[in-house]
Amino acid sequence: ASGACTCRTLGGISARSEGLAPLYRASVRTGSVSAPGTRRATARAAASRAAAPSIDLLGPDIYFQNFAEWARRYKRSGNPLFVPEAMRSPEASVNALYAFGAHDAIGFSPFGIESIGEPAAKHLAASYDLVEQLEPLLVELQGKGRSAGLLSEGPEQRQPQQVRLNGYVLAASFERGTPPSLADGVPVPAGAAAGPPPPSGGLVLAPAPDEFVVAGTAVTITFAASVRGQRVGIL
Repeated sequence: ASGACTCRTLGGISARSEGLAPLYRASVRTGSVSAPGTRRATARAAASRAAAPSIDLLGPDIYFQNFAEWARRYKRSGNPLFVPEAMRSPEASVNALYAFGAHDAIGFSPFGIESIGEPAAKHLAASYDLVEQLEPLLVELQGKGRSAGLLSEGPEQRQPQQVRLNGYVLAASFERGTPPSLADGVPVPAGAAAGPPPPSGGLVLAPAPDEFVVAGTAVTITFAASVRGQRVGIL
């Protein structure tokens, strides 16, 4: 690893990565993930625990498009998810929300956050603002199975993501890139190519029965009952 990154953390934990500097506690180190398959990440984590039991956690540097898949590999019993480095693309904003919602992450940071450009900086600032507002609730619900993350597995995913939470089934559909709008004064020829997709994803918290708090962008969520025959409505 090289350079520096300041992480957004929860619950008063402070962490800073600079080169191979210690993170969180003196016994923690970071390293880049270069395995061609995610199965190797799991094997490495198990081997590292056996060989170096004093290590508190293993935190991945995620520079792949399939963020959700790699994040899942590092959320293990006794190894909370901590992402000290990640791509600083616009998608970092929704990757952060997903990590906190789906995997009870204790920290997230894109690499070189002090030099992040637009529009990624604007999106990330908005997400960090949401996390700050929700921090008391995130900490309260952490580890209780009452939160979920919403994030596309990649451009090949066409079906909505389904999440079971708080007695309901949530189906999340993610926005795709669309051609310019005629309302914006741009003629749209038939079959026009879609523009770049916006960052799309978020998190859902369930603080009480029949109650949800949703934070995210460019995602549509529908609710269904987990018990057949029951109907769901929004008051």
